Amino acid sequence: MFDLSICIVNTSNIRFLKPCLHSIFQYTQRITFEIIVVDNNSIDGSVEVVQREFPQVKLIISQVTKGFAANMNMALREACGRYVVLLNDDTLLISNIFAEMVAFMDANPQYGAVGPKLLNEDGSFQLGPRGPATIWTLMYWEFKLDQLFPKSRLFGAFRMTCWDPNSSCEMQAASGACIFVRNGVLEQVGLLEEGISLGPDDVELSYRIRKAGWKLYYLASQSLIHYGEVSKVRIQAKSMISMYKGFYWFLGHHFGWLQANLYRLFSSTGALIRIVGWLFIYLAIPRKRSRALDRIQGRWGILRLSLSPHLKQIITQEHKK
Repeated sequence: MFDLSICIVNTSNIRFLKPCLHSIFQYTQRITFEIIVVDNNSIDGSVEVVQREFPQVKLIISQVTKGFAANMNMALREACGRYVVLLNDDTLLISNIFAEMVAFMDANPQYGAVGPKLLNEDGSFQLGPRGPATIWTLMYWEFKLDQLFPKSRLFGAFRMTCWDPNSSCEMQAASGACIFVRNGVLEQVGLLEEGISLGPDDVELSYRIRKAGWKLYYLASQSLIHYGEVSKVRIQAKSMISMYKGFYWFLGHHFGWLQANLYRLFSSTGALIRIVGWLFIYLAIPRKRSRALDRIQGRWGILRLSLSPHLKQIITQEHKK
């Protein structure tokens, strides 16, 4: 048995996956580990590059395009480590982070999962611990009240904007860019929710881990680079719509569809406001028209979804597939 199974899903993203794998082999020491990469029907030569340059990697080739969760679950089912890390393909290690996480988890058996500090490409802070995802915290996040009042414990509750990112603490939701979890916990609570194809699967998994009695911890002393939106420009509109589908299902499934429908009201209003704002940018700033058009398309899709009288049927049907 390995100390750690590093699970990665790649979808035509070799320009990020290649340096990610290099960084893992460069920095990971003092522990035994395996790397499992699921290739999601890539068309950029990812399979050939991994086979040629990283023969140590266990490569699972999917010739049918699937959602992130379904592909990650393929890797998780093959994982043989005491611990498993769900790692995005657009991350970059800058230290021996995984050995430190193994040591922390070995010394703290009450924690089911741990997450690091995420940094932008330039080394600036990106994301730290997250609080509960409830109808109210999501509403504050929807209207960006956490950005307007970052020191507020109320408005910044979801992204914990009032917390010092350099201080470790317990948290309620880990970031899907890097979730370090006990393999036994996944056996207990189950794998990722495959009905959430590209959205808050990390929030949903974190909720189930906590519901099962485990704690989650934000380890501020450990960090890695996450390219994030830089690597997702090509699927911005699709990912935005999928994210809202995921939150609707999460609220409806765990808290009842009354809360999900209330969130529809908030997100519809937020989408309409953003459409107007991005339309102004599209007309006023020619150099930003491409980005503005993509955001308008994404918010229009969210608005149509949120106002659909068949939303519950649409969401539940996708989770039955």
